[in-house]
Amino acid sequence: MIGGWIFAVIIALLPLNGVSSYMKVSICLPMDIESFHSQAYVVFILLLNVIAFITICICYLKIYFTVRNPNFNSSNSDMRIAKRMAILIFTDFLCMSPISFFAISASFKVPLITVTHSKVLLVLFYPINSCANPFFYAIFTKTFKRDFFILMSRFGCCKMQAQIYRTETSSCCQ
Repeated sequence: MIGGWIFAVIIALLPLNGVSSYMKVSICLPMDIESFHSQAYVVFILLLNVIAFITICICYLKIYFTVRNPNFNSSNSDMRIAKRMAILIFTDFLCMSPISFFAISASFKVPLITVTHSKVLLVLFYPINSCANPFFYAIFTKTFKRDFFILMSRFGCCKMQAQIYRTETSSCCQ
């Protein structure tokens, strides 16, 4: 952990010491690629981000296949958690892949979109993932589904599903 923190601090401080610059992009990302060292730094950061994402995907796939393995004694809740994690990773991929793709192409001085379009891409896609993950995590819980169906039944919809959840709740509490 200490090694990871030291590495992160060193990488974050490099733009303050002349390698790349935080002032090139409006959301304070080090995207200055004027010198060879700055370009190498940006490419390294972007490739490190891609490698970290691929590593996370591989780890979650391993978890998913372990839970689905008939030789592994897993519960139904393990499978639900594995599916939830798969959806979270998929949304991470959807949000981060366009940014990474266009950023890597721009770092090799072959920009596929204009600076204006890249700023729009960053402002729109960069925060979506952070906003979506808690939402996706919440909507897949049994409590959310119960509350949703009970609320919808008050408006005349989903009365049967709401009754099922009310029955489960009352039988658990007795």
